[in-house]
Amino acid sequence: MSVHTNPPSPAPVTLPQPQKRDRPDLFKNTMRLPIILWQGLFFVAPLSFLVAMSFFIVRNYRMTEAFEMKNWLKMLSRDYFWDSYLLTIGLASLATVVVMVAAFPAAYMLAFRLSETARRWIVFFADHSVLYQLSCADFFLVCDFGRKWGD
Repeated sequence: MSVHTNPPSPAPVTLPQPQKRDRPDLFKNTMRLPIILWQGLFFVAPLSFLVAMSFFIVRNYRMTEAFEMKNWLKMLSRDYFWDSYLLTIGLASLATVVVMVAAFPAAYMLAFRLSETARRWIVFFADHSVLYQLSCADFFLVCDFGRKWGD
């Protein structure tokens, strides 16, 4: 009679635990600072100012505080506000779809289908903003000539 014994199971693998830092990483926080300042200066501050100014009313050519919803109701009841709002949403959605339809196949082609030489030329032109400058120059010429010599 033979006895089968199972080989001993290996010891469980323990993964190294991440070390806890007592102090914040100064480099990470310093690198985050420019975008926080930029967003605060050019987005949050003007938006806050706009909302604060919406609670003022002009009386006798002076701005006076009026903490009422009168300005907001007046603005939200206008048809042109909703027309422009819906047009903005529609154009933003259209631009998103057009860019996605163009960008994903272009990125796929750039990554997997083009030769190394073609890839380097495209990266060179994209990196030096040549394509952007050419498209802006073309748009400027079309607009400028259309204005001067348009029918």
